[in-house]
Amino acid sequence: MKPLKTTLLLAALCPALAAAEPVAAPTPEQCRTVLSEFAMFEAFIAACPRIARAEIDTRTRLNNIYEGFARYGECGKQIESEPVASMLREHPAIRLLGQDGKRRPSRAEADAFCRRHRSDLTRIVRKYNPGRDR
Repeated sequence: MKPLKTTLLLAALCPALAAAEPVAAPTPEQCRTVLSEFAMFEAFIAACPRIARAEIDTRTRLNNIYEGFARYGECGKQIESEPVASMLREHPAIRLLGQDGKRRPSRAEADAFCRRHRSDLTRIVRKYNPGRDR
């Protein structure tokens, strides 16, 4: 889970994302949701680049989405807690890419993941890119 934690912390510290008003004290449930959605988003970018490009469609929009995730930077501190760690171990995106994020899924695995979870990507893009839709 180190890459996920590192990415969340970097997103929270990135000067370009500093303009985002952080969520003061996210609840554990909010953090589990954000971390789960972040894992799904990152898996889509890695495993389904064409679908991700079609949904996200611009670099600015991608930055807006990361800005939305950065608002929950405090959740990076909870990633080591057992409930969050166990949830992420069972997460479909983590199972697809492996715990270290370096596993190369087969084309069949990636295609099945992309088809099964495309609606999740659409929902995540809309949620973390509010008011900035096409």
